[in-house]
Parts: sequence; structure tokens; C-alpha cells
Amino acid sequence: MSISYFLPRLSGFFVFLLSATVLIATTLLIFLNTQPERKHISVNSFPTPFSARILTYTEPINNYQISYPSEWHVDNSIPGIVSLQFGGAHITIDSANSSHITLPIEAWVRKINKQMAEDPGRPSYSSLITILRKDNVLKNIPGIVVIDNSFYAEVGQEYLFPHKNSVFSISYDYYTDNSEFGGQNDDILAQINQILSTFHFLESSSIPPPTSSVWTTYSDPKLAFSVTFPSNWTIKNISDSDVSFSAPGQQNTDSDTGILVSTDAWWQPTGNLPDSQSKFNSFINNCSSVTPTTCAQKNNEFYKFEKQVTVAGLPAFQTYGGCCMDIGRHIFVYNGDTAYRITLYNVGLKENEFRNLDVFNRFLSTFKFTN
Repeated sequence: MSISYFLPRLSGFFVFLLSATVLIATTLLIFLNTQPERKHISVNSFPTPFSARILTYTEPINNYQISYPSEWHVDNSIPGIVSLQFGGAHITIDSANSSHITLPIEAWVRKINKQMAEDPGRPSYSSLITILRKDNVLKNIPGIVVIDNSFYAEVGQEYLFPHKNSVFSISYDYYTDNSEFGGQNDDILAQINQILSTFHFLESSSIPPPTSSVWTTYSDPKLAFSVTFPSNWTIKNISDSDVSFSAPGQQNTDSDTGILVSTDAWWQPTGNLPDSQSKFNSFINNCSSVTPTTCAQKNNEFYKFEKQVTVAGLPAFQTYGGCCMDIGRHIFVYNGDTAYRITLYNVGLKENEFRNLDVFNRFLSTFKFTN
């Protein structure tokens, strides 16, 4: 039998096979084009280290500086934490000791590892803290302990060191969703290390003075008070009942390390009370009409009474405490039936750790009611 017998049949089969192949290939291409692009950090994703415009961030509370390429973004919206980010890479500076690490650091690591190892409910994916070899990136800072900060596709390290009787943390990580790319990329790491190498604490002589010798007067007709403050500070009306005064470099929010004057409903006395003392006692010891579930905590956890003072010629009450990033020294003073809370926010987690205390005291001495 000649092969010519099969040609018509084979040609039809080949046409079918070719058509099917084109259809499958087209479908595959459409499918691939509709899938989300898988990205991972590569050398080309980053600017050449310090070839871009270089910016310097100065943190005025803990007095440190760090330099970084202008493509990186700085976020300091959380008190005590500064984050630098570019793409999937992050550098985090935590001066608030949000992990509650205790000194000495290596003893804390051993304690946590022991607790984790003995915990029967420990998740299978968790791992013990690994202390790494000494690192030369931040070699000028004494007492550094370097730990592994890697997790799944994130690669990173964390530097822990004592600072002002607490623990300072500087960490970095970068992310890739490509598991085959999971090893360290020297070019990415080189840029991160170059940024970290610029971190330094400022000498006290190089710290700009936080206050101005020139003071100006602010009057608020709605809240019925006036006060003087340094002219290089910033005022912001946060709400109808709150006004903040922030030093240069601060965030100018109600949870910043500046000064806040507030007539919020939370502080207001309830009932017909004869004097300031009874109004303050009512607030501290009784349930608030705003949030009655927290009344039992106000006297000890929220506002610890320190002493009686005088503001605007009236008896006032100095307390320390607060809640929910609202921690600081709070002065309660009553103008008729309206309670004013004047607050100097705390710098860190340690009690009564303040900056601008001299400004606050002068601020209080000039505070007046205008109605």
C-alpha cells in the first residue's frame, strides 16, 4: 500500500492537530497575561546606592540621624517608631521598645527561647530567636546584639542595643515572593547596610534648641483661653475641642510629644458640683458618662494624682498617666462647669520622661481664661 493512500487522511489530521495546538497556545497566552505579575526585588529595582539625591532624617526626641536615597519613603506616624521603605524593603527604628525587651539583651533572648521551647501550644511554624555573629554595620554603637529577623520569604536582621536604660531596635527586611530567589541578594543588602551605616546619635552640642527665645500669644475665642508659646512651634486645631502645640520636627497630632489643650467631653464633670476639687474627684473616682466601663481604671491606671497646682489663678490638679498613646503629664483645671485638660506628652515608655518641660511650665504660667 502506497503512502499516497494516507496523505488525504493525514493532511486532515494535521490540520486538526495544528488547529488544536494554536487554540491551546492562544488560551495559555491569554491565561498567562491575565495572571498577576510575580515580582521580586532585583538589583535593577533599586537605585545605585547613594547615586540618587540623599536626604537626612533627624529624630528630635532621641536625637539621632539617618541618611537615605530620596526614593525611599519615611513614615513616622507611630510615636517612637520610624520606618523607611522602598518597594519590598523596610528599615524600622524602634525607640519605644515596643517588644518590651529587658536588659541584659542576651539573657532576655535565652529566657524567651526557653519559654517558647517549653510551650506545648507553640505553633509548628514558629522558631527560636537566633543570635547571629557580630555585625560591623553599626560597630560604633556599643552593646549590640544581632538576631535573625528572617521569616519565610522575608530576609532580615535586627540590631538590639541598650540606650537610656531601655532597649533600642533597628531592623531591616526585604521580601520576595519567588521562593527560588530566597537567598540574600548582595546588592540589596549593600544598599540597606549603607543606609544603616549612616545612623548615629547626635552630640548634645549639635542638637538644635527645642524652643525659641521669641514667644507669641495664641487666643482661642471658642475655647475661651489665651496662652503664649514659642514662635517656632506649630498650632493645629485638631477638633472643635482640641488644640495642639508642637515643637519643630514633631507630628502636630494629639498623640505627639508636644502640648495639648482639650475640653473634650471625656473630661467634663457630671452633676451640679460646688467647686473644682469636687469636680476633679468626681472625674477620677466615678464612672464617666461617656465611657462608663472604664471608671474603675481611671484612678490608678489612667490618671495618677501627683499634686495640686495653680493655673490661671484657679486650683488645678496635676496627674500622670493616660491611655492609648495619650500618656503624659495632665493638668486639670475648671473654668466654671467646663473642664480643661492641658497635657505635656511623654517622650517614651518610662514614667515622667519629658522634653520641653520648661516650655510647658512657662506655657501654664501664661494660660488665661478669656470669658
